[in-house]
Amino acid sequence: MKLILTMDVAGLGARGDRIDVAAGYARNYLMPRRLAVPATPGNLRALEEEGKLGEIHDRKGRREAEKVREFLADHELFTTLKIGREGKAFGAVTSKDVGILLRMAGLEVDRRRIQLDTPIKRLGVFEIPLAVHPDVDTRIKLFVDQKGGTKEGAVTREAGHQAKLEAAEEAARAEAEARATREREAEEAARIAIAKAEARRKAREEAETKAREKESTAAAGASDTEKSQENDTGGEGGAESVEGDTEA
Repeated sequence: MKLILTMDVAGLGARGDRIDVAAGYARNYLMPRRLAVPATPGNLRALEEEGKLGEIHDRKGRREAEKVREFLADHELFTTLKIGREGKAFGAVTSKDVGILLRMAGLEVDRRRIQLDTPIKRLGVFEIPLAVHPDVDTRIKLFVDQKGGTKEGAVTREAGHQAKLEAAEEAARAEAEARATREREAEEAARIAIAKAEARRKAREEAETKAREKESTAAAGASDTEKSQENDTGGEGGAESVEGDTEA
């Protein structure tokens, strides 16, 4: 059955593609879920019109997103947090707070577009994505300092925070390198121990082989001696018999 995809479908194609599938698959799965429609001239024209409207809507959305990006480039946000004696923040900056700051700056946005995954609970400088258009990078720059502070103070706090992160990363790298060195040394020690054990095993086997060969040689020698003695004894008896016969 010939269809036109109204949405991207994995394994079949992209929106607007013409496909040919089994009638049962089309009637029982694709069309009931509005993933495709019959490939009729009317449906083709309708999809073309929708595509044109979609392009117009996308261009409009891009222009609006670019305006938002320009606005955010000219309007940096600033707020404060109360910090205790031990440096712990009381409260946090949420997406709702950021939305209020944007509105105060002159930009009204849906709070759900502010992509602040977790509330901010420290001082510093933050870049928060604002989902306006998928092809336009719009970010909110937010400075957070303690009460009575300034943007410059937030920058200093951020520099201190980054320095701590770098120090922690360096310590982690050093520990990882030390751990790797210890593991290599342990592996080398184990390799040497195994090699020594293997050498001792081979030496023991060689010694046992030599001992067996020596025992075998000794046993063979003893057997030859016994045979020789037996032969000697038999020869003497024969001589006496000859002499006895002569005397007779």
